[in-house]
Amino acid sequence: MEIKQVDKKINQLANAVDQLNLINRYIECVQMAKQRKDELSLQYFLKSNGLRDISDNVEGVKENVQEVADELCDIAEEEEDNAK
Repeated sequence: MEIKQVDKKINQLANAVDQLNLINRYIECVQMAKQRKDELSLQYFLKSNGLRDISDNVEGVKENVQEVADELCDIAEEEEDNAK
């Protein structure tokens, strides 16, 4: 298995974690606005399609992680075939 390929996949997974952390922060801010009864912030969030943005980003992260997993499986299979 080439180290460069694995490093690239590690970076892709780290980026996915970073993106999930940002999404989580966004959700926490909405939760805080709700607790403070900040209707203006909540209305802005809803009118600006905040829920759809979160959903789209989570879906994108899922797709990226699945792609990385598939590619790592391919790399592992190649290594296994080369070892035979």
